[in-house]
Amino acid sequence: MRFSLSATEAATNKSSQANKIGKGGFGEVYKGILPNGQEVAVKRLSKGSQQGSQQEQKMSSWFERCKIIRGIAQGLSYLHEHSRFKIIHRDLKLSNILFDNNMKPKISDFGIAKMYANASDQNEESTSKIVGTHDYMAPEYVIYGKFLEKSDIFSFGVIILEIISGRRNGSSNKPHLLSHAWKQWQNGTQLEILDPCLMRGSYSENESIKCLQIGLLCVQADPNDRLTMSNLVFYLSNLWIELQNPREPAFFTPGSGIREVFYE
Repeated sequence: MRFSLSATEAATNKSSQANKIGKGGFGEVYKGILPNGQEVAVKRLSKGSQQGSQQEQKMSSWFERCKIIRGIAQGLSYLHEHSRFKIIHRDLKLSNILFDNNMKPKISDFGIAKMYANASDQNEESTSKIVGTHDYMAPEYVIYGKFLEKSDIFSFGVIILEIISGRRNGSSNKPHLLSHAWKQWQNGTQLEILDPCLMRGSYSENESIKCLQIGLLCVQADPNDRLTMSNLVFYLSNLWIELQNPREPAFFTPGSGIREVFYE
């Protein structure tokens, strides 16, 4: 859908500060209401803007976090498999997830997304210009400039690990999240990855471990080892099903570049 400048100005009350809900890498984001009453998010592009973060709402319960993870998976499945045009987002990250009043997640910010007329049109594509957010980038994109569906899957795996741990990937004052998650998986101390505030409430140990496992299966170094989108949605809706064990993920160590986890 395309909108005129006048239509977006009317929806956002000319980008009034009262409607501002966040800031991204290419500009500020405003809440808008279309003439039919539908709520939308509108990004106003700015040449001088820096990468920012949207207002975040603390997710306290395990139930809420599972609901959000499943909702993001369903949204990504729509983009990859059910939309009229196949869409590879290329910048999927937690700050690009918006929430409605019921905490239902909405994938936003399609500034660098790629669209294809048919699902079969896109298997792999390359670019010499690497754009996006480093801590969510798949290794094939960072190293070779190649992006595909499984690159979005990698980014979603990082999001899963962030949601269950309550911390951001690449935090300067903590161990790298992907390496930390892998260490806990190897040591059999999977619950150590959980956000401490979850331990004070009601949560499922089995579901927590399965979400960690699914997250690790999404961030495998080889795209062929990552879960498919259809399997991802199915497994998140059926957390009791047995899954294959993940291999060591691809991850990045702050200050030292890309860790040497490659594939043939």
